[in-house]
Amino acid sequence: MGETRFIVAGGFIDGSSDDVRRKVCLTVQDGIINAIGSAANLPHHDWAAIDDFSHCTILPALVDCSVSLSRSPSVDRRMRLSVAEAGFAKKAAMVEQHIRDCHVHGVLGVANNDDITDLVEHDQEGMVLKSIIDIRTSDHLCRSRHYCAASNSAGGDFLKIGYSSTIEDEAPPYSRLNHEDLRRILQHKGGKMTVVVANGLQQVKEALEAGCDAIE
Repeated sequence: MGETRFIVAGGFIDGSSDDVRRKVCLTVQDGIINAIGSAANLPHHDWAAIDDFSHCTILPALVDCSVSLSRSPSVDRRMRLSVAEAGFAKKAAMVEQHIRDCHVHGVLGVANNDDITDLVEHDQEGMVLKSIIDIRTSDHLCRSRHYCAASNSAGGDFLKIGYSSTIEDEAPPYSRLNHEDLRRILQHKGGKMTVVVANGLQQVKEALEAGCDAIE
């Protein structure tokens, strides 16, 4: 208890949308950042307490709002199909591997598009909770105003709305709902967070204007 360490960062992004801060020193006490200052003011009397990441840029932990923890991301359709038809043990191993990959790349929260309730419940003492990753699962993809209204009472943690085609579609992005319908859905979302599938500058702009919480 009471240990103080210093982290030197070549760049620091604080998540406030301000410009990247350069040559920053983070003061960490008992594992918590309690001061952010200039590296020029770094105390030099205890080099053992200094972690030098002057060649790196530090940024807040990331939240990925479009993942499939129990499915292979391979572009090989045969690989993806084999995982989709796999048994419980193989899917559980895939989830565990993907959570490790998330941590390695700084992703500490995910909004998952699979139905992995059984996996989470089965391994909640080990695979998920010990991995310290925040998982939120979505209900079915909403493709119409009527469907979205009907699914507000479903068990998903967030609402996922298909507003334009996905990046895997060969056709160019197109709207599945008109902008007014999207706005109406988001105004009556039942208190849920919303992720909107929006690919294309216009679609993303419209989804943000409508008040979505995240873009996929």
